[in-house]
Amino acid sequence: MKALCGKATLLWLMLLSALLPAREQEILVRFKNPAGIRALSNGAAPFASSLPALDALFKSDPPHSIRPFFEDRAAPPGLEEIYLFAYPDSLSSASALGGLLQLPDIRYAAFNTRMRVFQSGNDPDLDRQYYLENIRALSAWEIETGDPSVIVGVIDTGVDYLHEDLQGQLWINTAEDLNGNGMLDSLDNNG
Repeated sequence: MKALCGKATLLWLMLLSALLPAREQEILVRFKNPAGIRALSNGAAPFASSLPALDALFKSDPPHSIRPFFEDRAAPPGLEEIYLFAYPDSLSSASALGGLLQLPDIRYAAFNTRMRVFQSGNDPDLDRQYYLENIRALSAWEIETGDPSVIVGVIDTGVDYLHEDLQGQLWINTAEDLNGNGMLDSLDNNG
């Protein structure tokens, strides 16, 4: 049963690491035997462990820092052997990930991914715009965001035309002879 849970966790993490955006400079590493990693120096380079293959990897792709993943709180039982390896750039972390996956003492290694339980747009002022929920704009964001050919709303009064979100996005109706009198009246050029 324990092996089945471990395999299911590994499969789940592999799927997530393939689908989610990653912090490309951080790698989550779970060791098969936590005793091998406990010999690491206190998070300061150069790193040394009781695993010769890991030490060889540290020489070719040295991490910037290593720390327990659950360093702020007690690790859940069975997860004490998960560590976070941080690298100075994404190129060295990609190389290190390939090396870590080859080591027999590593249960799994994957980029540290960001997970969002839900998403509600990227507007920093969203918390001050209560009316967006009333007009179901949040639901519309699930269908379409950021396509300039999609008209979300037509507004003809009370527009802050200097607002940064509207720069280059406003359209002003050209003058038309709407009442057919042959002249462009002020009423014809409204909007």
